[in-house]
Amino acid sequence: MQRLAMESVRPEMISAVDIFDPGGRSMIRAGGALQENHIEMLQSLGFGSVYVNLPYLGQTRPPDNLVRPDFRTEAMKIIRCVYDEFRVKKEVDVNPLRDLASKLVNEVIINRNQLFQLVDLRTPETYLPAHVLNVAVLSVLTALKMEYSPVKLHELALGALVMDIGEMLLPPAILRKKGKLEPEEMLEVKKHPEAGFEGLRKKMRGLPTPSLHVAYQHHESFDGKGYPRGVAGSEIHEFARIASVVDMFDALLSDRPFRHYYLPHEAASILHALAGRLLDPEVVTRFAFCVALYPQGSLVQLDTQEICEVESVGAKQPDRPRLQLLTDAWGNRRKDRESIELEKMPSRYIVKVLKDQEIMNWLLS
Repeated sequence: MQRLAMESVRPEMISAVDIFDPGGRSMIRAGGALQENHIEMLQSLGFGSVYVNLPYLGQTRPPDNLVRPDFRTEAMKIIRCVYDEFRVKKEVDVNPLRDLASKLVNEVIINRNQLFQLVDLRTPETYLPAHVLNVAVLSVLTALKMEYSPVKLHELALGALVMDIGEMLLPPAILRKKGKLEPEEMLEVKKHPEAGFEGLRKKMRGLPTPSLHVAYQHHESFDGKGYPRGVAGSEIHEFARIASVVDMFDALLSDRPFRHYYLPHEAASILHALAGRLLDPEVVTRFAFCVALYPQGSLVQLDTQEICEVESVGAKQPDRPRLQLLTDAWGNRRKDRESIELEKMPSRYIVKVLKDQEIMNWLLS
């Protein structure tokens, strides 16, 4: 199963996952052939990429993002509803989010030994609730690596779920804009952490103070050059330091109107480059053990020039997956499909991940 940008998708390719419209209704079932009208519809809705099964390559999909698909669908509905109410009501019932945070923590605890692999497909309309949910899920998984108590896990999940609620108070024109924001628009956006913090205190009474600080401080930088207050290091609540790492990672992996998505290993490299400046280096280190740098189905090239497909990824060494050899060192396709485990082969390593056009060129060669 491979993730391809929409411009690389061709008619008759097989969808590897169920695809839903912004309202949560099924549009295309896994295993169905994508037709020209499907591709046009997906593009018109704003999908930037899809998962497909390509010939000669494995058809197994990675496990879902640590939570069940039905839980994900229901959670996004709750998040969307609460965020909409926050924009228009003077008081918002916090209980649906409390219940959601509890269920989310339980889901992640059950799957705590899994790695994040499968990026959910989003449209501009579903980006915010999907992003908020992913940040909550991955924040809890990271906090489990830091041995958080159940109470702290719940407070962190609750904070991540309301993290971007201040965006609902921004002018609609800015929220809907597809291109890059102008400087004056960016100044408005930078007001959303404080607006969200104050709004939560007034409209959603009863939220724990640590949860509120996720909304207030998740755009602060570890070096003190962030906003809204410019605090640094341990002055930033640890919940917010966790959320800011996950927030950046999920945003990088997402399709955006102004750029293509980054691959997981590319996003991880960016996080490591920013550790100690924008991001807490300790949190970045813990988070690295939560994600598969090379998700199942990725095509990679080894230092020996062999092309391989990732078969599986272990939690102990997420950067050393089990691979199936597709070619020899001279580019000839192998018939035996031998599997190797990089965990047991320290002298061999991945030097490149094939991207859309490289995958298609390789299949056609």
